[in-house]
This record gives sequence, C-alpha cells and structure tokens, in this order.
Amino acid sequence: MVTLKQIATEVGVSIRTVSIALNGDPVAGRISETCVQQIQNVANKHGYQVSAAARAIRLKRTYHIGVLVRNSPNLPLIDPAAYETIMGINQQLEKAGYILNLIRYTDIDKQFASESRVFKERVLDGVISIGNIPPHCTQIITKAIKTCVWIDNNSDSLPNTVKRDEYTAGRLAAHHAIKLGYKNIYWIGGGIKEDGHHISVYKRLEGVTDRLEQAGIEFKNQKLPRWNPEIGPENLKEVFKPHNVFIAYNNEIATDVGQLATSMGYRIGRDFGLLCCEDSKYILDNWPGLSRVSFDRFMMGKTAADMMLKLLTDSEAHGNENRILPVRWIPGNTAWGPDCR
Repeated sequence: MVTLKQIATEVGVSIRTVSIALNGDPVAGRISETCVQQIQNVANKHGYQVSAAARAIRLKRTYHIGVLVRNSPNLPLIDPAAYETIMGINQQLEKAGYILNLIRYTDIDKQFASESRVFKERVLDGVISIGNIPPHCTQIITKAIKTCVWIDNNSDSLPNTVKRDEYTAGRLAAHHAIKLGYKNIYWIGGGIKEDGHHISVYKRLEGVTDRLEQAGIEFKNQKLPRWNPEIGPENLKEVFKPHNVFIAYNNEIATDVGQLATSMGYRIGRDFGLLCCEDSKYILDNWPGLSRVSFDRFMMGKTAADMMLKLLTDSEAHGNENRILPVRWIPGNTAWGPDCR
C-alpha cells in the first residue's frame, strides 16, 4: 500500500501537508483547494484509503453535517424547492470534506427518546435546518447539537439564521403592479398570522398591503375554486379583465391561476395581469415568462453552509450571525398593463 511519504514525494509537498489534506482538516490547515485536489488525485491513483473512524477520533469530528427537512413519511415531497437549497449546502460542505446527511423533522419527534442515533450518539458535527420547524423540535435539536444554522425559520430569537427578504418580495410585486398602471390589484394566498404558517405568508402580504396603502389603492382578496367550492367560472369571469392584476403568494398558486385561466380561454398578460412573489427552478424551466420576484435558493444553501463551516473552524466566530438575502424583480410577460392590448 502507498505511504504518505510516497504521495508527498510525488506531489512535491511535505508529509504533514499530505496528512492534513487526506486525514485532517484542509480548511483549518490553510491548504489551497488546488493542492488538496492534487494530493487526492495522487492518493486515489495509488488506491490510498482514508480511515474515517480514525480521523474522527483524532480530530474529535465526524465530518458529517445533518440537513433537517420538513418531509415526513406521509408527505415525502412536501417541499421540492428545498432541493435547490440542499444542493447549495452540499457544494460548500463537499469542498471542505464534509458529508451531508438528510434528516426528517418527524423522526426527531418520534425517535429522540429511544432510537435516534443522530441525537443520542455523536454522529453529527452540526445541523442545518430548512423551513419552519416546530418549536419543540427546535428545542430538541439545540439541546443535542451545539452547532446549528437555521434557514427560513419563523423564529426571530434563534442565532445563525439565513432568511429571504419576504417583506420586500411582496412590496416589490405590488410596486410593479402599480407601476404598470393596474388599479384593481388582487391578492391570492394566505395572510392570517397563525401557528404553523410560514412567516412568508404574512410578510409578503404585509409588503403588498403597505405599498398599496402608500399609493392609495384598495386591497382586494380573491379566492380560487380549490379553496372555495362556491366560486365557479362565472365568478372568475368578473375578475379576469384587462384592468385587473393578481399577485400570487407562491409558485403553486400562480400556476393554479395560469392553468385555470388558460383552460377558460384567457390570455395571461393581455386579458388580465398575473404576478408572483417567489421563484424556483421549476418556474425557470416551465414558465420562464412569469412576472415574478426571484431570489437564489442555491445561494441561500451556500450561505448557510459557509456559516456552518465558519462556526466549526473559526474559534473567534461568535455564533450569532443573521443574514437576510435580497430579492430581485423579473419582468416576464404575464403583466403588460391594462392599456397594452
């Protein structure tokens, strides 16, 4: 079997550098990514295998980071957009030699008392949580895992958080509706501040209502048939008109409106306007012309992972960093203004 000395000789570095690159912490050891990659290529060529168990004992780290998602056995595909964020997390963790482990939040509640290896044994160096995790689960996590980063959590009291600027997302959509000349602006989506609802539901609505009030425009709320069976096509014909625009809370609602209107023979953008307060890879691939507010979910994952790595490797990190990611407007072609026929 090849030795560290042989690898060091072939690469042209010290044995210590090879040892850190293969068995230690290359980030803390201040070894460049190029050098680490070169050492790993030579080691792989000769069949060198790192002992993860030995490294964990020596460094007192497992090099495993848990990513907590809201999926459950009954709802395995509840948040597909989180995949974009997870990929961003994985890219940064992989560069630093860490392995990502997915954890469902329902498993914490059910298994913590008796079964969960993740929290009863020292399997993870840290946890990155995505979405609004219930407070009692948050308490379990923070009690068991010292280093945590929270993405899109409702709480304002947690340290090390990464959030979207939800208020500006709503305000930006309303601003462009006004700028386009629409006088009747309808909101489609939730808005009541209740337990279990994500903060984006009422923050986006707050942004919309504040901007409409500033412009002296009346706020209007529109329900869809899927929520209210008393609303039928005849009711929607009264609101699908050129001087009306709809601001959808999220992608799913915008898609529902689009499919419904198209099935009724309407031309979105000309016969009425449609704006959306969020974006996703699905929309980019399947409806790139949707007029919408966008932000980079992949970058959100990278930001959270960088925050985690800083907490793990920087002894001077205070552990109370909170980031709000900006949003941007994509004009699209689903809202041209009431006079553009």
